[in-house]
Amino acid sequence: MYYILSQNTTDSIEDAFNVMRGYNVILTQDLYVFRMRHLIKHGMVNECIDLLKSIPGNERLECGHRIVDYVKVLLNDTVELDVKELHKKENIVHRSRILADILQISHVKIQGQLAIEAAKTGGIQTALKYCNMLLESDRTEETAETLYSVALSFLKLQADSENCDLTAGQLRSLPEVTYMLTSEALVVCSGHSGMKE
Repeated sequence: MYYILSQNTTDSIEDAFNVMRGYNVILTQDLYVFRMRHLIKHGMVNECIDLLKSIPGNERLECGHRIVDYVKVLLNDTVELDVKELHKKENIVHRSRILADILQISHVKIQGQLAIEAAKTGGIQTALKYCNMLLESDRTEETAETLYSVALSFLKLQADSENCDLTAGQLRSLPEVTYMLTSEALVVCSGHSGMKE
């Protein structure tokens, strides 16, 4: 069945279901998710969205959750495993756009949410990478709000330093990083308030 789902044919889902019924097993969600993963890996985001929309009822929601979790893992793996900085950055942007397309919200909002989530869990470098990408591509008030939220998360990490997994070096760098983020956010906000005047 999984071999069938790896083929780039319009009937692959139906063929896989026919095989599934022939073996008298129920793997409906697994088949949908496997097919969507295959489509994402091959850059076929529109086809993935179309397939997700075609899934009936409650199964659509469950498959949607599973595929979003999968794309988040891809994003995290890209941050951790890619060696070349430029290649890493391109992959993060590309994969965050995929996730944004699947959720049908802006990639800027996705990058902001990922930055905040990384900051809350102590992923300082990951959070800063997303913040830098936002500053390069979208110097808006929404980005400024994201920077403030990340800075607030860093402050909370400092306040709860005894219970977090950060190294002493990371904790020492947090005040400077927090100040830098709030300063950048202030610059972005100042630019926009000047434009409104």
